Amino acid sequence: PARDPSPTPAPKAQPASPAKPKAAAAGTSGSSHLDGDYKVRKKKIKKGSSAREYLSLAGWARSNELFEEEKEALTLATMAEPDHRGARTQLDKVLAKEARHREYRTPWRREASVIFVETNTDESKLYYYCDTVSAFYKRFSKIFRVKTTPMKAWGRKVGVKVFRTRDDFDRYASESGSGVGPGVVGYYRLDVKEIVLYYDPNAPESTRDTLFHEGAHLFCHLALGERFYSLPHWVSEGIAEYFAPSQLNREKKDLSYGLPAYDRLRSARRMLRGGRKPSLRGDLLAVTNYANFGAQRYALAWTLIHMLLEKPKEGSERPKYRERFLRFWSTVTAGQNVNSIEAFEKIIGPIDRIEEEWHTYIEEFQVPLIEEAIALIRKGEREEAIPVLERYRTQKPKDAQGHYLLGEVYLQLSRYAKARPALEAAIEINPDFADALSSLAFVYSYLGEGALGVKAGQRAVAVSPNVYTYISLATAALTAKEKNVGLTAIDAAIARAGATRTLLELKKELKALP
Repeated sequence: PARDPSPTPAPKAQPASPAKPKAAAAGTSGSSHLDGDYKVRKKKIKKGSSAREYLSLAGWARSNELFEEEKEALTLATMAEPDHRGARTQLDKVLAKEARHREYRTPWRREASVIFVETNTDESKLYYYCDTVSAFYKRFSKIFRVKTTPMKAWGRKVGVKVFRTRDDFDRYASESGSGVGPGVVGYYRLDVKEIVLYYDPNAPESTRDTLFHEGAHLFCHLALGERFYSLPHWVSEGIAEYFAPSQLNREKKDLSYGLPAYDRLRSARRMLRGGRKPSLRGDLLAVTNYANFGAQRYALAWTLIHMLLEKPKEGSERPKYRERFLRFWSTVTAGQNVNSIEAFEKIIGPIDRIEEEWHTYIEEFQVPLIEEAIALIRKGEREEAIPVLERYRTQKPKDAQGHYLLGEVYLQLSRYAKARPALEAAIEINPDFADALSSLAFVYSYLGEGALGVKAGQRAVAVSPNVYTYISLATAALTAKEKNVGLTAIDAAIARAGATRTLLELKKELKALP
């Protein structure tokens, strides 16, 4: 089984080579005060400091499982003192280890109590996925009162395999005999008890959402065994979508779940405000054919499950439904020939009344403007995101993120003249906003102002030396015809991301400069 992801179109390629990639960390790091602690510690290191201070920061980052930050700190150490042997040696070891585990046959592996993770992405994602699925299992088991474990039920741990590229994902699917279509981001295999995905740097949230969605299906199988097939489609898919936008709290190793799925909410709200209001019975409860369970019904199932599992807000007259829903869950999976619609009315409530509450729930669900804009961007509806971001900037003119997102949307739409002032505003508010500096380097390059692009790219690298800031600098250097600057930057990107086709093409263009 594979999720209907309502896929986000890839960002529109820019006329220069290569197209700007999205920030890889988004959607895969989880929340933790440690991220802020790292930034504070880094900011305390003054310009002109020795490599030793950055090496100390790198050690602190590794001890707190901040592996991307460790790599950044080691790079800053080599930039502070290019001839420092210790800094260069440590960085080379980290990059060599990553290069080894980047290969299809030699992925990273980490074990936890009920799962194991294999991935050829990077060490940071290895820990993220392992901690995430472990926390997910604990929360799911608590909510649905799962009393068994994968080892007791199946004699093995759940495997989670996350591939670095679509090609690696397709290769594994072919070798393992799992036929998947071209639009599939991930799937679960019940026969071998594993979840298989690939990491898409252009849509990291889609990988995360699919991990939770497919994981929910697998854990439902764990809880119910063969009784899983008695679950109505709206319950199975609604639960999977309910968990899809969950996020890991890295500090507590716990899961924040039941979060708003803004794209699903928006789809449900459009139906509600259309010519025909969604019918609880006709559009969900009576649907028995998976072929009829498309993207709109995914959205409706999420809203209904969210309403049934979440506590009402203080002052709301809506009843608490979670215990009723869990009784319904137990009833429809207890034996053969249970009429799920009759069970719904008997346990949860009259369909007409629940439908009315459900419509109100969809209509009154509060969506912060910034989250609405992000949901639109994820769906590829960038034109619709622009007025939302403009309203947000009016409300919060000092929030650099709003300016940055607007500039990023204009960049993806190839409207560079409009992207420029928005990104410059973001950097004026936050001079160390590496993503905004990186995007501005691309914008300057596409406007033919390579020298300004190089300056922006160099500032981005100085703040946060990573694959994407190096690519922005290399692209600007190509426009400015600064061959050595560009080759140094692209080699640094290749050392961190591998020799991808895009990076090799950019390097070829740089080498062709006089």
